[in-house]
Amino acid sequence: MAGAKLPEKMQPLEGRSLLPLLKDPNADWPNRELFVHCGRWDDGDREQEKYNKCAVRTERWRLVNHAELFDISVDPGETTNVAAANPEVVSQLQKAYDQWWDSAVPLMVNEGLPKVKPDEQPLVKRYEQQRNEQGIPAWEPAERFVVEDETLTR
Repeated sequence: MAGAKLPEKMQPLEGRSLLPLLKDPNADWPNRELFVHCGRWDDGDREQEKYNKCAVRTERWRLVNHAELFDISVDPGETTNVAAANPEVVSQLQKAYDQWWDSAVPLMVNEGLPKVKPDEQPLVKRYEQQRNEQGIPAWEPAERFVVEDETLTR
């Protein structure tokens, strides 16, 4: 759409173009899985963390931590685990997650990196210094606005 060229050395981008939907809101849009995994682990503990803080979802389903299944079409708040009633969906999503994990592992740069220590981050140090020396002032808008009868006035 914009005509931008990607560098040749860049890995292919994961995802798909939204252009068909921008051109036609009724365009065919096939369902697919989306994967989430967040976390850090000690060197060598990758497989122990594989199913920790992760999810795979489709348009209808969300499988959390490889065990809890939610039908987000009727339960967007994810309050009712329906895994026992839908073992075939659980199995399908587990398989998809495992395939994604195996493809993602070679790209991970998680091991051998220092763990973040909040008290050593420069921004945190500056915040602490300002708070201790002069306090953190309460934010006040430059002008006050008043809403009366759904009309915004100054």
